Amino acid sequence: MLNKLLLTLTAGLLVLSGCGADAEEKEEQPQKTEQQEEQAKKEDTQQEALYKKGGLVVSEVSGWSVGKEKEDPLTVNFNHQNLKAIASVINTDKSFEQLKNELLNGAGDVEVLKEEDGHFSYHSKHEESIRTDVYITQHDQQTLVLSFLSKTDVYDEVKASIKEFQSAVNLQK
Repeated sequence: MLNKLLLTLTAGLLVLSGCGADAEEKEEQPQKTEQQEEQAKKEDTQQEALYKKGGLVVSEVSGWSVGKEKEDPLTVNFNHQNLKAIASVINTDKSFEQLKNELLNGAGDVEVLKEEDGHFSYHSKHEESIRTDVYITQHDQQTLVLSFLSKTDVYDEVKASIKEFQSAVNLQK
């Protein structure tokens, strides 16, 4: 009788410990799944990049396409209906003011419309005026100059596309 009792208790302990191990495995499994999901999201983001080269990463944005590209310095054109974006990655320690002045001097006869920290806008004084919005972001010795060009009369229509594209652009080391 004592043997039967010990055998029953041992069998019960084995069953309980087996169930406990299953519970631990089930608790560990969601953590692995979350980690796997995060990794999958990172891989999807990399696969869904519209452009990725030289530290410049542009996530996929509806309606945008890659245009011309040159390498030294890295300059890439992107197109979207009535809008053009130019992303340049340059190695410089020049300040925002210095870069802004160089760009404005090279633009010709223009009128500055708006100036904020890291951003300025201007338009040409030609009959068919072109508006340019320039965003300058500095990371260590690398600087991202992101310019958007559109006809002045369609600017209000393309503002949302500018914001959307701008949020998809990143400069990585």
